[in-house]
Amino acid sequence: MTNSVDRLKIAADLEELTRTQTWLAERAEHHQLASTLVYALDVCLEEAISNIARHGAVGPGEQSVDLALEVAADKVRLVIEDEGPPFDPTQAAPPALADRIEDASIGGLGIHLMQRLSSSLVYERRHDRNCLTLEFARSAAA
Repeated sequence: MTNSVDRLKIAADLEELTRTQTWLAERAEHHQLASTLVYALDVCLEEAISNIARHGAVGPGEQSVDLALEVAADKVRLVIEDEGPPFDPTQAAPPALADRIEDASIGGLGIHLMQRLSSSLVYERRHDRNCLTLEFARSAAA
């Protein structure tokens, strides 16, 4: 699949979100990705980094996250690896959605959004690391 792979290593920290968004925007422009695809990638990346920083990080600056953006003619793959405790988002229970906006609670929809925005979401535990791979169809987001 791989035509081009761009990588970034960051700390598992919410402070890194701006850096990841800048990296993604630069890579998206370089690869001429459609704005709807960039939006989906950005939301998924922000949700994953936020979850790692809030729930999986051992301590500030003690854990890293490796990002890889693989771009091919027909699809884009975003791979997110971290050193936190095992967590398989594909096994998370679906969120309870409120019938009315007034009854909705804030938060708890990140994994659901990632599943909805990507065409594939796969989790593996490799070498004591969480590895989350999201795929997106390039043509579907044009």
